[in-house]
Amino acid sequence: MKYCDNCRLAVRTNRQTCPLCQAQLRGEGESAFPEIKSVYNQFILFFKLLLALTIAGAVASVAINLMIPESGLWCHYVLFGGLCFWVLLITAIRRRTSIPRGILNQVFWICIFSGIWDALTVWHGWSIDFVIPCTCIIAIVALGVLGKVLRLPTGDYLACILVDAVFGIVPLVFYLTGLSQFVYLSLSCVAVSLIAAAFIFIFHGKQIRSDLARRFHV
Repeated sequence: MKYCDNCRLAVRTNRQTCPLCQAQLRGEGESAFPEIKSVYNQFILFFKLLLALTIAGAVASVAINLMIPESGLWCHYVLFGGLCFWVLLITAIRRRTSIPRGILNQVFWICIFSGIWDALTVWHGWSIDFVIPCTCIIAIVALGVLGKVLRLPTGDYLACILVDAVFGIVPLVFYLTGLSQFVYLSLSCVAVSLIAAAFIFIFHGKQIRSDLARRFHV
């Protein structure tokens, strides 16, 4: 804290001059407001590890695809998935309104856009076989990461379960109706959805039950 010899007052500021008499202040400066760390600063190591894993996964997928060209060109799906993951993550952190609803809206428009693109380029089914299941899996993972990082309120965990259920049901419908030809991703999406819902129930089941009791007066 700085001190003004002229006014004989201690001043909590980083200024060099006194705000009253403009005389020179002495002492160590101190901000009048507490430092508020952003989410990125609070979890900087976590985000760095996440970014490193994303880059490593992208590079590895390209390398494997080049080494096994007969498997088809699939690495761009991995790259697109990594990009979608970070777009969902950054958008949700910046908005911080209703995170489950925001992610659901983004996934909805990605799926609609990919379906229209697939239809306009002579339907090959890649939107149903790859893009939609991958986007749903990435959204479920992003939702779990955001729940951990942002410490969502109790009411949002129930919304997370419902959103995870939607992300699991859509690929399941494609699988059961025979629309999906590459069933592994659809079934993987269903499995990831069930695992995510189970984790939420295990770690936040008490809060969810309390919130339901409060909402329905039971």
